[in-house]
Amino acid sequence: MNKRVNLVILILLIALGMFLRFYKIEKESLWNDELASWEMSNKESLKEVIRETAEDVHPPGYQILLFFVIKYFGDTEFWLRFPSAASGVFSILLIFLIGRRIYSDYEGLIASTLMAILWFPIYYSQEARVYSLLLLFSMLSFYLWIIIFEEIKKEKIFWVKILLFVLVASITSYLHYFGLLFVVLLGSGLFIISIVKKSFSALFVSFSLLLISYTPWISIMLRLLGKEEFWLTKERALSTVYFLFHFFNRSKILTITAFLLVFISPSQKFVRDYLENKRFKLKISTNTFILILWLFVPFILAFAKSLISTPVITVRNLIISLPPAYLLLARSITELRVKSVLKVLIISAFSLSSIFHLLFRIGYFSKPHKEQYREAVYLIVDNFNLFENSIIIGYSWSPEHFNYYFKKRGFEKNVDILLGKKEDIKKLREIIRGRKPSYLWYIRAHRTPEREFLNYMKNNFTLLLHSNFIYCDVWLFRLPQNYSLGNSNSLTSPIFKALSCSSISDFFPTTRTTSSSG
Repeated sequence: MNKRVNLVILILLIALGMFLRFYKIEKESLWNDELASWEMSNKESLKEVIRETAEDVHPPGYQILLFFVIKYFGDTEFWLRFPSAASGVFSILLIFLIGRRIYSDYEGLIASTLMAILWFPIYYSQEARVYSLLLLFSMLSFYLWIIIFEEIKKEKIFWVKILLFVLVASITSYLHYFGLLFVVLLGSGLFIISIVKKSFSALFVSFSLLLISYTPWISIMLRLLGKEEFWLTKERALSTVYFLFHFFNRSKILTITAFLLVFISPSQKFVRDYLENKRFKLKISTNTFILILWLFVPFILAFAKSLISTPVITVRNLIISLPPAYLLLARSITELRVKSVLKVLIISAFSLSSIFHLLFRIGYFSKPHKEQYREAVYLIVDNFNLFENSIIIGYSWSPEHFNYYFKKRGFEKNVDILLGKKEDIKKLREIIRGRKPSYLWYIRAHRTPEREFLNYMKNNFTLLLHSNFIYCDVWLFRLPQNYSLGNSNSLTSPIFKALSCSSISDFFPTTRTTSSSG
């Protein structure tokens, strides 16, 4: 294929990837982590955002970006997710550039195909979280690093590229601590090549500027590293050994196929060398060896740290190791000792199978997968006026996670208190005696109320409705007369009589009950 044909294919891949990332980007509700991103960045000033982030488990880079997005564009689902979607599109181009730089256009195009259509990069491109940007800037850091790496080997140094690398690496470090880990690993690579070539000027300037750029955040990072408790568990850290499974749509068939394709090419070389030379000889190019290190070293270091002390590793954090997985697969396909037509058929079959799995087996665009905060809140909003003298109590990590959607619906009431633990029963009694409601709406999301708290409400109040959504629930209770001094006529109204019958769902035309594994 000539350059023009390659360019056309790349443009088509970027267009396909853009479609898959922006299609139905607002379809699903923001979930807990996305709402946390919004809440942290939805401040009056940038100073407040940085102060809030200092108490979080991530550096402030993404929250600063989101602050300006909210300020100048708004806080709808589309605009909150837009930076991630745009980063996902640019990632398709960047992995092509890396593949072309270290191998050829063919590897670049195959890797771009995988980046465009597979579930893992698409999912995080449609989420208002840092991970799609972390992927993009990790790749950009590596792209500049490989250029500097090659120039040091040739004993040529272009300071503009070094300064650009320092800038991009600094941004990567401020996006996520796994971005910082990746930058440290890149710096270690520069250190090794600098020793070999005895060229320390580029290394010294790079390290000095990176250290200066990160100095304001070092004390906060060290304080975080000193924490002994974290929301992650060692059991969840152990599950990350299957991170490559997630990179290939969480499909056993696709993952096994990818592994087979990766090992076929070296197996062919082994057999050929043995037949020709009567001995086995393993040859790995420098660039392939670098990709192998990129794929596994971040996992090994983070996994070891998680086992020894506080767990820090999740599959999404390992998105920094996504590009080498796709690039190594692309390289393996191009090195197969088969005709070019068969290679095209292999990547076409793999791509079509991946798209089929994404659309029909996962049902990515046709089924809900995220926590349904929006649907749960809108159920209350749509039916709230049917029940006079009602109060709303919630259980999540923040009342603002519910209130985001109450405000979006233009609803004057919201969740002003979170209750769900056994010790909260006393607070619930005080609220009811103080506000004297006739009905109580209870909404929970992401967190599960303790059994004693739910049993208290079920044993002391009359359950009128329970609607289940993905990791969210809504209950409606009628309170006994001795709790309420409200309008007693509501207890004998046609509304209550309708709710007392077995066909309660018929009275709630807007009730949506959904169950899913998420």
